[in-house]
Order: sequence, then structure tokens, then C-alpha cells
Amino acid sequence: MLIWRHPRVGHSCGKRVPLNQGISPEKAPWLASRTNSNHTMMRRIATKAPRRVPLLKPRTTPISAPSLAARCLSTTPKMAKTPANPFSDVPADAFQLLSEANKAGEAEDALYESQIKEVEAWWRSPRYEGIKRPYSAADVVSKRGTQQQTYTSSLMARKLFNLIKERGAEGKPLHTMGAIDPVTKRALAFGPYADLLWVETGDPNVEVATTLARAVRAQMPGKGLVYNLSPSFNWMAHGFTDATLKSFIWDIAREGFVLQLISLAGLHSNATITNELARDFKSDGMLAYVNLVQRREKEGGCDVLTHQKWSGASYIDGILGAIQSGSSSSKSMGEGNTEGQFN
Repeated sequence: MLIWRHPRVGHSCGKRVPLNQGISPEKAPWLASRTNSNHTMMRRIATKAPRRVPLLKPRTTPISAPSLAARCLSTTPKMAKTPANPFSDVPADAFQLLSEANKAGEAEDALYESQIKEVEAWWRSPRYEGIKRPYSAADVVSKRGTQQQTYTSSLMARKLFNLIKERGAEGKPLHTMGAIDPVTKRALAFGPYADLLWVETGDPNVEVATTLARAVRAQMPGKGLVYNLSPSFNWMAHGFTDATLKSFIWDIAREGFVLQLISLAGLHSNATITNELARDFKSDGMLAYVNLVQRREKEGGCDVLTHQKWSGASYIDGILGAIQSGSSSSKSMGEGNTEGQFN
């Protein structure tokens, strides 16, 4: 299995590198796997690290444009002079106002259509093109109504995005707060060059992982995802019960996370037992070793209980036997070997 990761990713002050820098290393193992004559299993895993999910806040639904026009027309009748009788002022009837009302309606319809096109163009921009939405641009325009459409925060966000894009093209670093949208976009960019896409979240959250997985697999059906069940998380500080913690790996597996790993499980498990052994050995001597290690190896069926064969001793004995015409005088395994005590 071939995994390429940038030196500063994940939970150690992770950084995102520009896509062109990230994809280039991905292409190398992709090409290598295509020319591998030994049929060795090779898998290319691209990594990324989302942090938070943006929330779309609903707005109050205003009166639709046609209804608003009709209401204005019916409540504010215009006064017009009748050419046939210049000496009296009478309200203009509906027929006289019809032409003006039609023009006003056409203008509102044109504005409505232009606003829809504006929203659609906004969604097609590089910043948002990877997002799938369960609503249309027309829904947004209708619900937005006459509310302000350009905000200072939006303008600043656009400037920030352009800055990130420019700095990335120049290969210069830029610190940004994480978000799920750019991670989705990067995953889709790496997708053609990787068999699996590695994802790390800011906290162990099924909803975040599900949102990201569905966004990616909507455009790349069947794409395999990798999740780091990181020891960097304080798992029980994230609201898990024993039941939800137990089901976590199966919950995200259903969303396409086909490879899940505890990245430093060996380090932490080794450190834990070594700490216990060092602590108890001070007072209990070899009893501590037998209780904490050897007895548990035997009860659990741990094959390392007889560790000498794991060093390759039997393999070397076979080589020596072949060289020395079957002589057993120099063999390390067999009669006299301490591993026989465990039989």
C-alpha cells in the first residue's frame, strides 16, 4: 500500500498545500501502479482535513413579486386627467392602468430572472462549484425577496477567497480556518489520481463525516474514503455514550469509509503497558511481568508468547541445515530451546 501525505497535515497544526502541489505527488504512484509488472497491490490515498460545516440559515419568506405588484396597484390608484373633460379629476380606471401595470410586471420579471442568473453564476464560481444543494436558485431569490443582497461580510469573504487562490497559485502559504467546502473541492480534485481519499475531521463527528462523504460520492460514486480514528481526539469528551462510541466505525462505514485506522494505536498501547510494568515491577518484581504480560499472552492466545520464532530463528536454521547437509549442531531451535517450556 502506497500512502503519500504532506509533512504537516492532520492534527499536528495541519496545513493545506496548493492543489497543483498536492496532485503532482499523487500522479507518480498512479503511474507507477499502472506499470507495476509484479502485480503488487498498490493503493493511492490522498489526504485532506475538514474542520467545520457551514450552516445555511433560513430566511423569512416575503410576498412574491407578482403579489406585491398587484397589492401596490390596488392600494395606490393613480389620479389622471381625462382628456375629454379637462375640468374634473377622476381616478383612472383599470384599462388605463393596465399598460403601465404590464410594463411594471415585465420589469419585475426581468429583475427576478437576472437575480436567478446571478445566483446561479455565483454557485458556478470556483469557491462553490463543488456543493450540491437540495434547493434551486429560484428558491433563494424568492425567499430573499427585497432583502439586501450584498453584505460587507460577503465582500470580505470574496476578497479572502481570491487572496487564498492567488497565494496558492504562487505557492505561498496562507493560514485559514478549516471548512468542509474547500475540503470537498480538494477531494474531488484528487479523486482521479487516488484510489482512496484520506479524510481527517476536526473532531470525531458522524454528521461531519457523512456530509463530506456524500458530497464526494455524489460526483464520484463508489469512491473509497479513509478515516483516521485519531488518538489525538479526547474521544469521551465529545458526547459519546458507550453505545454511540461502539457504533461509530460502522456508522461512517455505511457512508463509504472503507478503510479506518487508529494511526498511533501501537504507540499508545505500548506506552500504557510499559508504564504499568515499570510501575509495578518496582514493588512486585517478576510477578508484575507475569501478571501483566506473560499470563495475559497465554490466556489470550497471543502468538508472541513464544517470541523466538518471530525473530526468524527457524528460517535461519533451515538455511544453515541446507548448507551443512542437515547438521543440527548449530541450530537455535529444537531440543534445548526454552520455547519448549510453553508446550
